[in-house]
Amino acid sequence: MKNFLFRIALISVLMTSVNAKSFVLKIVKNVGPLIIVELPIAESQTLFLLDTGSNATFIDPNSLKKFNGMLKRDKSLDKDVNTFSGKKKSEGYRLSFSLDTFAFDDLETYAMKTDKFKKKEDGIKCCDGILGMNFLKKYFLEVNVKEKKVTLLDSLKVDKSFKKLKIEIKGKDTIVVSCKIEDQKILMRLDSGNEVPIVFQREGVRTLRIRESLHQAGYSGRGLPFFKLDELSCGKHSFKKVSATYFNTQIGALSHSAVTANMGSHILGDHYILDIKNRLIYFKDRSKMISPSIKGLKHYAFKLQTDLNRSHPSVLDQTLFLILNSCAQGASNGECLNFLCLLQEQKCAYKKDVPLMAGFIDLYYKKKTPECRERQLLTELQSRPTEYNYCWYKLHELNKKKERTLTKLALPQRLRKIEQIKDLEVYQVTSLKGFLKDFYCFYVAHSVINPKALPPAYFPLSLKGGSYTKKEVDQFEKWSKTDTFKACSEVVYYDIGESASKDLMKKDLIFVNPLTIMADGVKDFKGNLDRVLNHEALHILYARNESIRSKAKKMWDSLSKKKKEAFKKEHSSYDFSNLGTVYREYFSYYY
Repeated sequence: MKNFLFRIALISVLMTSVNAKSFVLKIVKNVGPLIIVELPIAESQTLFLLDTGSNATFIDPNSLKKFNGMLKRDKSLDKDVNTFSGKKKSEGYRLSFSLDTFAFDDLETYAMKTDKFKKKEDGIKCCDGILGMNFLKKYFLEVNVKEKKVTLLDSLKVDKSFKKLKIEIKGKDTIVVSCKIEDQKILMRLDSGNEVPIVFQREGVRTLRIRESLHQAGYSGRGLPFFKLDELSCGKHSFKKVSATYFNTQIGALSHSAVTANMGSHILGDHYILDIKNRLIYFKDRSKMISPSIKGLKHYAFKLQTDLNRSHPSVLDQTLFLILNSCAQGASNGECLNFLCLLQEQKCAYKKDVPLMAGFIDLYYKKKTPECRERQLLTELQSRPTEYNYCWYKLHELNKKKERTLTKLALPQRLRKIEQIKDLEVYQVTSLKGFLKDFYCFYVAHSVINPKALPPAYFPLSLKGGSYTKKEVDQFEKWSKTDTFKACSEVVYYDIGESASKDLMKKDLIFVNPLTIMADGVKDFKGNLDRVLNHEALHILYARNESIRSKAKKMWDSLSKKKKEAFKKEHSSYDFSNLGTVYREYFSYYY
């Protein structure tokens, strides 16, 4: 009877081994969540890092000889491989081996330095290579750090104690996980070679405004900052107090534009299963696999900004630089910088050939930051002019000060001789931000500008001067209580980060914008300023005098259709849907 039972048990074991096969790789060392296994395929010990962030297999050039007979040179695979520090030329190979019944044929393999772990810092000198996704995806793979083993499985039955996380495979075997930080959806690349739980990449740093939040938390810009995400949600799962940093680079393995960040295997804990075929990962999350070196670092308080679509007044610093750059087309850089100093009641002595951006930074940003230098400001301005970006934001914040929107000037003698405008007050613009907030929606309300043709950030570049009457201010006050004003103010808010103003001086006045006039050059600045004053004085005459309005209408009506269209085309930023605007502007330009 005992012999019979023994034979039944033996048959059962044999049937199980036929139906479900496995092979165990020994975990020699884990550095936090980084798993190093012994791969028993060579005569001497070979150690490999498991890395879901690598889409191929890599072998250190000094270890190639260990794999004689298994490696075949394949020159067709030779290419520039994307490494952490950028692209590097690498020789291609095909690697074939078997682990019991688990065969791996012609794995795409590259010779690359992988001996990165040091005995003193990491407790192990390693590795001979990296096993990437072409190895990890072929079979089910179970990682159990506590039991120091990685198991290859040809079939899978998962215990109910495991949690399930859906994944996507994008590009060349990139594991992507859809997650959220608060209400912001982000795409994470699962990279088990990541020593830090979350590493935000350039696009994520920009769109989530991570540097801005850290600046507000006290980060100076020096060194690599670490911070805690209060909660990271991925699928149905929530992970609390997750350590993160960022790597703001345009080159290398951390420069993917398709994902927001790289996510290490930390959140999966010390026991998880990769089921790449079915786009699933199973995990127990029994312990967070954080390296002691990461735990001991200072972590900044991090709070995701509530309105990531909102811009910032620093876009007007960009506008001012564009004005300066326009000036420099007809004068030397030093002349334009010195003239800007003069307008702002400062004394400067810039040399003619001073680099324009260097001079601008010296003049406007007395307080500096190591992460935002001349090159970064130019690059950002060239790629996305008058759009929000971090470096312009930070330098503005470090150097911001209170500014008056307008300062009073004396009405020129020649205009005081005109009886109907001798009481007119004249002002000059001294703050582009205040100018935009006060006047953009006012001019939209009076159909002077077309907001579709002239967005707020470009408004200070366009208007060299303006005028209004007390009656027009009263009309604007009524309009400012409507939903149309709210919509206009919202446009201003999203363009410069602050809402439009409703408070204008209740009097007839004209103003000039010397900063915009300077864009035409410094040599004929006085002549250009006088022409603007004359133009705006004619506006007031038009508003105050019925016979002038009648004259303006006759002047316009006498034009041919071709000349009318040419005038409108030349002044396309105006809203000419109102004929009163047409008459007034034509009269003021040509009377």
